[in-house]
Amino acid sequence: MSIWLFRRLIFVSLTILALGNLTLAAALACDSGFTQVSSTIPGTSGTLKVRWTEAGLTPGQTINYKVSTQVTAVYTCITDDDSDWHSHPPNTKTIHRHVVTRTSFIADRNGTVHGWVALDPPNGRSLHCSDDQKRVLASVAYQDDPIFDLTNHVTTGVPDASRVYFP
Repeated sequence: MSIWLFRRLIFVSLTILALGNLTLAAALACDSGFTQVSSTIPGTSGTLKVRWTEAGLTPGQTINYKVSTQVTAVYTCITDDDSDWHSHPPNTKTIHRHVVTRTSFIADRNGTVHGWVALDPPNGRSLHCSDDQKRVLASVAYQDDPIFDLTNHVTTGVPDASRVYFP
């Protein structure tokens, strides 16, 4: 093999290798993904707060999200002073719903979104209490909570969350 052909083969091989590395680096740099996800139910309203961080996005790009969950809310009737709430059979209503919300955020100059949404439980208006009682949320549970990045077609799960207010 001539030296010229050998040099040419090495040059072509190194060029292909360099282009492959650049393509891989560019693909990794543009690969968006969720880096942090959390869920909490603060307070007594039963509202689920979902927070997330997604990185590897194009700076300034608007990212559309959909967050959905299966929620189970249990409402019960208690007296105003709730002192005898354990002495009577509880008048309760369990409500199962699929809850969905959509939102959009703009990626910051680092290509990151710090997003959040609040998902409310279904109301318990269908539970009728006597005049000396009030309707309260006894417990709420959220499960199967995915976040969908509709712009980049990326999905991740959200930790299940639940809270009991009246056992």
